[in-house]
Amino acid sequence: MRKVLFTILFAALVAVPAATAAPPTEPTPEQAAAPVATPTIVEAAHAISVLELPDVKRLGGVELGTRPGVTKRNGGGVDPLSCGACINTCWSVVGRNGPSDWSGHAYIYDHLNWCGNGAVVTYATSWQSYDQQGFFHIGSTYGPWWSGGGAGSSYVRSTGYMLWTEDIPIIGLAHNGTTWLSVTGYAYGGSAAS
Repeated sequence: MRKVLFTILFAALVAVPAATAAPPTEPTPEQAAAPVATPTIVEAAHAISVLELPDVKRLGGVELGTRPGVTKRNGGGVDPLSCGACINTCWSVVGRNGPSDWSGHAYIYDHLNWCGNGAVVTYATSWQSYDQQGFFHIGSTYGPWWSGGGAGSSYVRSTGYMLWTEDIPIIGLAHNGTTWLSVTGYAYGGSAAS
């Protein structure tokens, strides 16, 4: 009888906590240690002079449309004056994305410059820059390229990405990843990062 009572009591003590235990809600150590990346605009869209448009070929970037003040040749690009009374304005914006934590960061920046007449984008340039600190290392980068809209459209989107690693030998932690960044400029001067 004692053995039966002991067995029942032991089974109840062992089974009840296991059955009533809630599923774990805490992230695993790997999930908790993984750096988080959120695309953001770090330099808000602001009007710039045509003279401030960068020479993106020198910066390794891309260009589309007809640069304001340049004669349109061979029918390429969008004529900035094609909408009659529209005023052609140029803007600049900088987006950023990348992982960061207590040990450093790896950022990709997209520098998008575009001109528009309020209705359509008439010209755009884009180039990328990068920043790494601490235990982060940027292994390779790709872009920028045009991934949406374009000259004659209501918006233009530039996209690129980087491959990075975070290696902290002191505690044996290693992560790697791919971070994408797209920056969009609208013909009226608005912008977004994704």
